[in-house]
Amino acid sequence: MPKRPIQHELEAYSRSRFGTLIPSNWVFRGLDQDYGIDGEIEVFECNHESTGIKFLVQLKATSSSKENPSISLKSGTLAYYKSLTLPVLIVLYIKKSDSFYFRWAHSHDFHYTKNESKVVKFGFTSINKWDARTPEVLNKDVISYLELRSSRISMPVEFSALIFGKEIEEDFSKRIEYSIIKNSLKASRLIRIDSRNDLPNNISISSKEIKIELARTNGFTAHTANVGFFSLTTDEISSTVMTSIGMALFAHGHHIEAAEIIQKFLEHSIYVNDYSFCFMAARCLARANKYVQATELAERISNNEKQLLSFHALLLPLWTEKNMSESEVCLCVDAAKRIARILQSKGDSVQASTIYYNLGNMLRKSDLRNSFSNYKHAAKINSEYFERSYFWREIAGIAFLKKRYASAVFFYKRSIDLEDDKTTRFLYADALAFAGRYAESLEEITQSLPDEIDQDHVEWYLKSKSVSFLISFLSITRQTRVKSNFHDVPEPKKLNDKTIKTICMKSLELDAMCALSWFNLGGVFHREGKAELALNCFLTSALIEPCDIESWANAAAIAFMEQQIIDASMVLICAYLFNGGDFLEHMSGRLPSNGADFLLEFSKAMAFVKRTENSALLRIHGPNNTWDSYDIPSTHY
Repeated sequence: MPKRPIQHELEAYSRSRFGTLIPSNWVFRGLDQDYGIDGEIEVFECNHESTGIKFLVQLKATSSSKENPSISLKSGTLAYYKSLTLPVLIVLYIKKSDSFYFRWAHSHDFHYTKNESKVVKFGFTSINKWDARTPEVLNKDVISYLELRSSRISMPVEFSALIFGKEIEEDFSKRIEYSIIKNSLKASRLIRIDSRNDLPNNISISSKEIKIELARTNGFTAHTANVGFFSLTTDEISSTVMTSIGMALFAHGHHIEAAEIIQKFLEHSIYVNDYSFCFMAARCLARANKYVQATELAERISNNEKQLLSFHALLLPLWTEKNMSESEVCLCVDAAKRIARILQSKGDSVQASTIYYNLGNMLRKSDLRNSFSNYKHAAKINSEYFERSYFWREIAGIAFLKKRYASAVFFYKRSIDLEDDKTTRFLYADALAFAGRYAESLEEITQSLPDEIDQDHVEWYLKSKSVSFLISFLSITRQTRVKSNFHDVPEPKKLNDKTIKTICMKSLELDAMCALSWFNLGGVFHREGKAELALNCFLTSALIEPCDIESWANAAAIAFMEQQIIDASMVLICAYLFNGGDFLEHMSGRLPSNGADFLLEFSKAMAFVKRTENSALLRIHGPNNTWDSYDIPSTHY
């Protein structure tokens, strides 16, 4: 007869034994074990009223008798537990001692797990042993965890008595503790250090790391081994603890509270010399709309030459912020220029020029003239910029936006001569087209396009089709563009199609980049039943004025009906990349008659679109005019 595995018997016994262990006002409900969860516990009051406290339980059992037992869990399973809304309590039954150990799944720190590791060692210590006080501790833990995961958190956040590593002498630990308590009083609305040791929020300090736990989960860890822990002052250590608490809150989405803490303590912590950390801190301040405070903090630390890189990192996230008011932008610009002038007076033209260059980046979306002025000033005081390809690309972009297309062509070509870059070549081709050099533009695009078209190249694939059509339809390869008079035509809707076509053709003979002429010509061809000509006209109009949703919608609708001309998904993708949700909203109100098929096509196109994150490009310059570029995604700050 088949025998039941001993492990199964042990786990079944542990479940029944666990049922006798929990308080009578806890209700344990078994769940489908296909999801790796044995059950759910709901906590009730003594009068049988629900407290709303719930958590999940996974039971394990072993016959091992190790002092500090452990189990093996798949890293994917542990990650799944941490992603759930309710916390997962992992309970281990030890047969030999008839005892239970408990630990929250979210308390595991993946920092200490190798990236390629598929199995995680999940350990327990004596503090995880179940005793009479455990239910009360778990109640507090669940409340704290759910609150941490919510949009609001009760203030002040209470931390248990500090935990020090054995290598830290008692006298030094007492001085550190005093300094931490003293600093916590400066933020008493937000932080409180409690003498109790059963709270779910903890601060652990050793010579290698300062670790902040929030609701038993790893909130933030400062690695101090490389900074010489014992050479730090107590104020530096306590300020690092405070700043780490701020970053832990930021990591869990509590930006406002985090920003208030960080702005108070960052400049006195070990992080002030760490530009990557300062970058994250600045993101926190920006998320909390603390632009003024971030600027003031940056200005304070700029007095120390060792912290200049941190100064740039603190201001860098502000350069790209869209929510700053005009007065906040002015404050940020004025502070940066003030520091740049001080640096220049000290002979540090490299740091000063970097500030002016960043100001150019900051202002290019709102003030092209001042943006160009700052780029120019950066190069004036540091001529090395003239040998940097990205500098000429930035200048070319401003010239293009200012409709100085011939200048844009020159500047893009200068950038390519310094560094042959595919993206710059596409922008160069765009400038050539707007400068009236259509054949050269088409040749540049064609030579740069890859064999397989992905999302990054859809726009340029469509532009190759559009410029090719323009050259063929108008029988021109080059043109000195003259402003079209189409805009001066009174009420074009009242004109007949023959008159509209005549006006459009005359307009395009003067300026083949007149989007309005192509749009109206597309309407004429559509009414005449000439789908291919209509599609090419609408597409050309859309690519000249990419924010013209109507042109995109017309091109997409015809492309869908006439698939043999141009792939409709290409048009849909490009329209979405330029206009986002506005294009979706527009299309929802004008679906073709076979709307279900169109939506299917649209879904396929959207599946092709990569979900991109906001990011910042960070360049760290080295000797001999070299630099490294880092694209930092938002998840890193």
